Amino acid sequence: MIINFYKNNGMDEMNFNQKFQIMNLINHLNPDLSLIKISDTIEDPLYYIHEYKINIKLINYNKTLYNVKIPTFITKSDLYSIAQTYRAFDFTNILLVHNNNILNKDETPINNISNNDIIIMVEDRYYPDETYYNSIIENKNSDEIIRVTLIDSTLDLCGIMHINFNFPSDITLSQMFKAIYLKFGRDNRDLTFLNCSDFHYEKLKDKFSGNFGTISVSIHDGILGGIFNVYGKRIILKNDGNLFSIGTLNSNKKLKNDLEMQVGKKIKKLYIDGVEVDLVQEKSLASLGIQEGSYNLNFELTEYL
Repeated sequence: MIINFYKNNGMDEMNFNQKFQIMNLINHLNPDLSLIKISDTIEDPLYYIHEYKINIKLINYNKTLYNVKIPTFITKSDLYSIAQTYRAFDFTNILLVHNNNILNKDETPINNISNNDIIIMVEDRYYPDETYYNSIIENKNSDEIIRVTLIDSTLDLCGIMHINFNFPSDITLSQMFKAIYLKFGRDNRDLTFLNCSDFHYEKLKDKFSGNFGTISVSIHDGILGGIFNVYGKRIILKNDGNLFSIGTLNSNKKLKNDLEMQVGKKIKKLYIDGVEVDLVQEKSLASLGIQEGSYNLNFELTEYL
């Protein structure tokens, strides 16, 4: 089922023929806790919900453990929405594993999860692996080698990064991409080859003149959740053709703050389907009777931020 999770997200190199990937996946599912980095703080993302909570220990791709407080009334789908905050990267899809069982992303309760239980977060990313790169070098059909230099275009001139690779000249760009992706545990979501992305089947010797080549890359390292997190079921709010998205377990304060950031003004009053939203005490939107679905949004504005 975990292999299917990778396959369904286009990560075909995670399969039973890739021994290094499988070994690292197994180690991730059975972590050596002495090697785990533990976050210093106890997280309470739904701090404005004052019902009974338990602590869960979330371990992500980077082997970082987060102690996270969650209300016991939430569903597994809600848990997924909360867990996404603690991904190693903001763009990965996740699968949650508890006591060697996959937690389905559905509306069933979390009553089988106990206080201080460990939940492993599987993210659709490869583990860094030089096997494919080494096989290209070992099985080369030509002695002609091209040195390819990656230059990170996202850094300024003082901090620019150069990484050199030696590749056989007769391999294709797509083979080169695959070798680099696997070597660093990256993919096209966070490592973009800027000046050769449209030439996947061209050979290196046809792309680069001489024995040297330069490729500019854009590297996106990802960020932990934050302002974009949607906790609980998704709510779509419509105002004069504009759409705003938030979750049922997010708070009225977050909704107000997000809207103020987007419209550039302070919000005095806020209405959802004609009903004024209490903005005095911070509460979840669900506790205010706002459930999953689409609503009309209106607000009264004051001065600029």
